[in-house]
Amino acid sequence: MGISVGIIGVGSFGPQFIKLFKVHPDVDRLALYDLKPDRLSRCSKAHQISETYSSLDDICKSDLDAWPSLPSIGCMPLKLCKR
Repeated sequence: MGISVGIIGVGSFGPQFIKLFKVHPDVDRLALYDLKPDRLSRCSKAHQISETYSSLDDICKSDLDAWPSLPSIGCMPLKLCKR
């Protein structure tokens, strides 16, 4: 059983990380979040990812295991988010 990952920000680097996580053998589920609804919609359709979040609070409250914070290019467990 793999982990679930939420991609925070699908701008410049986001699509590259999506491609990597989609083929990673230990990742079973991907979700996306972005501040810009149109960019989030385009990216989720392009990469066939149905789980999206329109607020950072919502993705932090989700049951995802981890998310790469793309503005800082680091991976943090969601335990650090306020739930």
